[in-house]
Amino acid sequence: MGEQVTLDAEFLRRALGHGREGDPADVEVTPGALPPGFPLTLPQGAGMRVLGGVRSAAPRWTFYSPGSEPEQSHERVLWRVFLDVPMPQPEMMDTLLAHLESQGWQAAQIFQEVFVERGRSQWMGAHLRQGRKLDLFVRGEGGVTQVWLNVTDMAQGDVDHLLGRRSPPHFADHFEAPLPTLTLPGGWRARMLSGQGGPIRSQSSLLLSPQAAPDVTALLSHFLPQLERQGWRLLHREDHPESLSVYRTPLGIGTLTLEAGEEEVRALLLHATSEEGRGGKRSSVKIT
Repeated sequence: MGEQVTLDAEFLRRALGHGREGDPADVEVTPGALPPGFPLTLPQGAGMRVLGGVRSAAPRWTFYSPGSEPEQSHERVLWRVFLDVPMPQPEMMDTLLAHLESQGWQAAQIFQEVFVERGRSQWMGAHLRQGRKLDLFVRGEGGVTQVWLNVTDMAQGDVDHLLGRRSPPHFADHFEAPLPTLTLPGGWRARMLSGQGGPIRSQSSLLLSPQAAPDVTALLSHFLPQLERQGWRLLHREDHPESLSVYRTPLGIGTLTLEAGEEEVRALLLHATSEEGRGGKRSSVKIT
């Protein structure tokens, strides 16, 4: 998807990252091949072209706490791979995600977005056993999709946190009320506005319509089968003056509110766990 150019290897090493102890000479650049030790197996038979890769050290963070010495994160490996695939973007994303999930990669929960675009362009996941994080970016151009894969070593506690398995004390109950993932109709875009975790979890988003005067009733009809597949059973709905629907979930009660604007819809999804669903003393919601 571009012309061939010749670049000096030393320039690439300096431009593309730092190696161990910050040494740019330790960066490994592999034109036309995967970098050493790349921990993913790519799908076969898709006509995939490997443009190249980079193996370097991941950025290190320094944490400052009042009354204590600065603490620096451990040095970890970062792999980056660049691909061209002769496949439309939505199909490429579906193929990659199915392949990654078969290898044990799971979607990150801490940065989960409820409403995702049909031709979504990015995904974050983690591998519990390997102790690694994956950032996936795709961009379609004609019938070819460009793919960026970034894989980073992570501490096990950080992986647990990303996957919602174990969290710091102030996030202890953040994932108790899981939210579904809803794919928007073609042409729609989403922007997350706010979110709240805990036994009553919610997320507010702005859904941008490709046309003026969006129909929230049709939008809800698009979401209903997806909610049903994820265990959200419709109990009640009202279509005017705004769309409000109530659901029984495996853990409690959920609601979805859709409020139409001139070219957008404000969406609020809420999930409240019940005492019966959690098996303990948690927030409960009664429908009368």
